[in-house]
Amino acid sequence: MPNRNGGNSFQETKAKLTEDLKLVALDAEELIKATGGELGERAQEIRNRLKVVLDNAKETCAQLEEQAVAGMRVTDRAIRDNPYRSVGVALGAGFLIGVLLKRRS
Repeated sequence: MPNRNGGNSFQETKAKLTEDLKLVALDAEELIKATGGELGERAQEIRNRLKVVLDNAKETCAQLEEQAVAGMRVTDRAIRDNPYRSVGVALGAGFLIGVLLKRRS
């Protein structure tokens, strides 16, 4: 759904989140590398756990990105296959949301 600036807010938010997660992962990896030989036993355990968590976060981020792309493809295909039905559903949903918002006021 387009935002006020004409962009796609979901895609912008997803892109920003992905970028932020990648930056956090890079920073954490740099921290892990920088402190590699300078840590005591307890700090080394924490460092190892952080590395595992980062690896899991990267994997989860990649899976979420794949799922989002797959979902967008399915939605795009459904809209292209049924343009009039899609417009009707969007119109009905907009009408319903408008009625519900008017009731709140």
